[in-house]
Amino acid sequence: MTLLAPGALVGLLLLAIPIVVHLFKPRNVRQTPFSSLRWLHLTQQRMARRIQWHQVLLFLLRATFLTLLVMALARPLIVPRGTTGSLDRAIVVDVSRSMGRQVEGRPRPIDSARELAVQTFERMQPGDRTAVLLTAAKTTVLVPWTTDAAPYLASLQSLEPVPTATNLDSSLETLRSLLNQRRADASVEVCFLTDNTSGSWTPGAIASFVAGLPQQGTVSLRLVDVGLPGVRNGWLASARLRETEAGLVLRVEATCAGDAPQPRTVYVAGLVGVQESSSAVTLQPGRPTTLELPLPASFDRSQSHARLRLEPADELPDDDELFVDLDTAGATRVLVVEPEGDDDSSRPGFPLRTALGALAATGAKAADYQISFSVPADVSAERIAAADIVLLVDVPGLTAAQSDSLIRRVREGAGAAVFLGPSVQTEVYNQRFTNRLQPAEGLLPSSLGSVVQVAPARGRLAAWGHFNARHPLLAGLLDPLIGDLALTQSRAYLGFIGDIPAADEVLAAFDDGTPILITRQVDAGRVVWFNASADDRWCDLPRRKSFVPLVDRLLAYLSASGSRRSFDCGEEVTLRLPNHVNDESVVVQTPSGKTLEPRVDTTPEGMLLKLDAPMEAGFYRVDSKRTAATPREETERPTGSGNENTALLSFVVQPSRAESAMGAIDTETLRSWWQPANFELLKPTSFDAVLDATESRLALEPWLMILAGLVFLAEMFLVHWLCPRINPALAASSGRRRGFVAPLRSRKGAPE
Repeated sequence: MTLLAPGALVGLLLLAIPIVVHLFKPRNVRQTPFSSLRWLHLTQQRMARRIQWHQVLLFLLRATFLTLLVMALARPLIVPRGTTGSLDRAIVVDVSRSMGRQVEGRPRPIDSARELAVQTFERMQPGDRTAVLLTAAKTTVLVPWTTDAAPYLASLQSLEPVPTATNLDSSLETLRSLLNQRRADASVEVCFLTDNTSGSWTPGAIASFVAGLPQQGTVSLRLVDVGLPGVRNGWLASARLRETEAGLVLRVEATCAGDAPQPRTVYVAGLVGVQESSSAVTLQPGRPTTLELPLPASFDRSQSHARLRLEPADELPDDDELFVDLDTAGATRVLVVEPEGDDDSSRPGFPLRTALGALAATGAKAADYQISFSVPADVSAERIAAADIVLLVDVPGLTAAQSDSLIRRVREGAGAAVFLGPSVQTEVYNQRFTNRLQPAEGLLPSSLGSVVQVAPARGRLAAWGHFNARHPLLAGLLDPLIGDLALTQSRAYLGFIGDIPAADEVLAAFDDGTPILITRQVDAGRVVWFNASADDRWCDLPRRKSFVPLVDRLLAYLSASGSRRSFDCGEEVTLRLPNHVNDESVVVQTPSGKTLEPRVDTTPEGMLLKLDAPMEAGFYRVDSKRTAATPREETERPTGSGNENTALLSFVVQPSRAESAMGAIDTETLRSWWQPANFELLKPTSFDAVLDATESRLALEPWLMILAGLVFLAEMFLVHWLCPRINPALAASSGRRRGFVAPLRSRKGAPE
C-alpha cells in the first residue's frame, strides 16, 4: 500500500481533541442540603471519579472517525508489487493523413487511436495524471497534465486526421518539456498511438531524446501500432504541360502501392475552353504510369487551374486529387555554374550535367527546365536575376557583385543549391554568404571550417546517415528496393563552425554530427547545401542510382516556392508580392471562399507575404482588399471562368504525397533506434492489458469515507441514547448501576 498524499497524516494531531474532551471535561456537581448534616463541620471533600464504559466507547468512536478521515485525505492506494502508486502518462496521437486510411469492414487507424486514448482517460485511477499530444507535421498539446479527464473527452472523441505527413520527431521536443514537469514519486509512461509508417522517425532525433531521459524514476516507452495490414493505394503524383510535335499535351503521372495492378480513371476539369475529360489507366505497383492528354491549340493556360481526380476512390482518398496552376507551368530556368576544366569529363559538374541531360532525354522533363551552363567569370548579375534556380558546383567563390545578386534573387523567390568541393575557398564563402548581424538573411547557415579527410577504417569511409526520410528531397530514395542513397560514403568533407540554426533542416549527417544536407529558407527562396562534391572526388554520390532522382527532386523542391508556387498542406507559404502592393491591401481567398489576413513583411526587395500552415487543399488567390470577392461570390465563381486574372497572384496547396505508399517501418530497426530505453512495440489488444494492469490498483479513499460515515452514525446513536433530554427512559431513571444506565424500576412500596 502507498499513500498519494502522505502529508495529510499530519491531521492525526486532531486525535488530541477527543482526548482533551474526555479528560478535562468539567463536571457540574449539584449540591443538595440535608437537614441532619447541616450542623456538621465542613471537611475537605474528595470526589471519586470513575471512567465508565460508555465514555471509553465514545472516545474510541470519535478517535476512529477522525483517523478514518485523515487516512482518506492521505489517499491510500493498494498497488501491485514492484510499482509505485501514482502515474504520469503522456499520450502522443498521430493525426497525419495516413491515419485516415479506409479499409472496408475495418476501423480507420485514427478511430482505433481515438478509442484507445478515450479508454485511457476513462480508466484513470486516483493520483494519475495524463497529457495528450497531437502530432502530424508539427506537434500541439491538446491536453496538458491533468487529473480530471472530463473536460477533454469531447475533444478526444472528435479527433480527425489532417492532410500532412507524419513527423513524430516533433513530439519528442514537447515530451522533454512534459517530462521536466513529472512528479518525483510517480512512474512515467509515454504512449505513441500511430500507424508506424516509414519515415515517421529519424534515428538521430530518437537518440537525442533517449540520451536526455531522466535518470531517476521509471520511464516506460510504448508504441501502439494501430496500422492496418496490406496496402492498396493509388495516387496522382504530378501533372505538367508539354509541347510535342502533335501539339500541347497535359502529362499526368500516377502510381500505386499494393500487390496487383489497379484499373482507374483519370478525370481532368478546370481547363478554359476544354470540357471535362477522362481517360482509363492501369496503375502498376511501384512504377509510375504516364498519361498524356492532348489539348486544343486554342487552349489558354494563363486562365486555367486544372483539377485532376482519380476514381474510384481508394484507401487514402486525399491524394486522389491533384491541383495544377497551369499559368506557372512554363519551363523553369536553371543556371549551372562550375569551374573550367581540361575537357567536359574533367569538370566537377560533369555528373550533374549528365543527370540533367538524362532527365531531359526521357522526354518527361524536357519542357520543364531550360538549362544553361556558365563558368564563374562569365556569370553576370543579369543572368542570375533571370534564373529561377542557380546551381553552384565546386565554385571557388563569387565576387561581391555576383554574391549580392544571388542573395537578392533568392530572397525574391528563386532557389539555389551549392555543391561544396576541394576548390571551395571557405573564407570567401564565409565572407559573402554569412551575415553576422542578421544571420537569417545569409545563404550560409553557419561558417565553413577546414576540410576533414577521412582515413579508411577496415575499408569503410564516412557513411551518410541520420536521414530525414520524410523530406521531399529524400522521400523514397532511402528504400533499399528503389534507392541506394543510404549507402553513400564520403572520403572528405568540410566542418562547420558553430551550430546550425533551429529554423534550418539538417536532412543528413555524419556520425560525428557534421551536416551533409542542409535546407534553408531565405525570405521567399530556398537554399540547399551539399557538404559533398558533385563528382567522385569527395564522395560516391554521383555513382549511386539515386543520384538522378535526387537531382530531379532537388529542382522540383527549389522551384516550389518560386516559379511553381506550390506548397504542401501544413507548410508555411512565403511569396514575393508585386512591387505596387502595400502591406495593408492584401487578403487571401481560400478554395472554400474564406478570407484570410496574411502577414506581410517589408524587405529591401519588396513585400513578402506569409501564411501559416494552410490545411485546405486547392487554389488560393491573393487579392487586393478593394477587389476581393465576398465568400459567397468566391464560392459561386466557376473554376476557369477567367476572373482569375483579377488576382494579384495565385498559389496551390496540395496534400503531401510523402506517405502515399504507406510502407511500415521495420520493427527491429525501430527497436534498435530506441535502445537502451525501456521501449515496447505493442498492438491495441496488448495495450488493453497495460490498461488492465493500471486498473488493478485499488483506491481505498472512497471506502474509508464510507466507513467514517458509519462510525459517525454509531457515535450519534450512542450520544442520543445517553442524553437524558432526548431519551425519556434515561430521564425517568434515578440511579445508575455500575457501568450501566438503566431505567428506574419500581420497587415494592416505592411511590410511583
